[in-house]
Amino acid sequence: MTVSTVSILGLGTMGTAIADAFLQKGHTVTVWNRTEKKAGPLAEKGALASKCPESCMRSSSLTIIALLSDDIVRKVLSTCSNLAGCTIVNLTGSTPGQAKATSQIVHDLGASGYLHGFIGGFPEAVRAGAGTVFYSGPQKIFDTHQAMLKVLGDARWLSDQVQQASYIDNATLMMIVGTCGGFLQAMALVRAAGLDEAEFATQLVPGAMEAFAGWLLRLAEQVKERSYLPVHDGSVDLTLVATRNAVETAESLGVSTQIIQGMRDLMEKTVEEGRGHEEISVLVENLRNESNDDGR
Repeated sequence: MTVSTVSILGLGTMGTAIADAFLQKGHTVTVWNRTEKKAGPLAEKGALASKCPESCMRSSSLTIIALLSDDIVRKVLSTCSNLAGCTIVNLTGSTPGQAKATSQIVHDLGASGYLHGFIGGFPEAVRAGAGTVFYSGPQKIFDTHQAMLKVLGDARWLSDQVQQASYIDNATLMMIVGTCGGFLQAMALVRAAGLDEAEFATQLVPGAMEAFAGWLLRLAEQVKERSYLPVHDGSVDLTLVATRNAVETAESLGVSTQIIQGMRDLMEKTVEEGRGHEEISVLVENLRNESNDDGR
């Protein structure tokens, strides 16, 4: 029986932020978490705490799942027997294959629809209704619930293919983790050199990130067109020289270079193939497995 406008499964940092966003907009929210005490603060704000996941989902026509992993989502769904009338929006990180399999499980349980998505932002942005959330799955389902999904911020539909959001999610994670890794390696070098880490970041990060964003957009166009000449920003040869300098400097200070070594090795391979004179974006050609390239 529907008694609330939205249900939330999972009350970690993001799930709690999602619930808060709906409560702040005056919606009736039903919540469930494996550790029941996490529902306490939300209950004090007016949320309805459910004893089991199925009753939570059946309390609303729309359920948002924000659990730690796909394995946990599967375990939760295995306790359910009937989700008729429920639309499930799963914002749990997963692989494309997992997203597709979960969609089938939800369908087999009689749910009205399934969307898979990922949140492009931090919990505080979502709590304030200023997040960006990407969704894939039947557009009709997205259109039906778009007004509610906009409570979390910008709601963007990607494709009818339910796994599409997961592809974008994991590509984004690769970029974020790689950027974070490079930054932390830089912090280790700065510390080892006896410099002020905060001062380094304050002086260089804002301007570097602005320039970095424009550069990445240019690289994306080059990769899309598979056109790596003429060189506008930096050849592989030039970047490899600079990278070797960075590695040597770090090693002289006793700083691990394991993060940057992968890029150095990739550049060296590309130079050996005679493509060192091309734009740095050509490295993508040595990251793609052509035998598995189905054009996505």
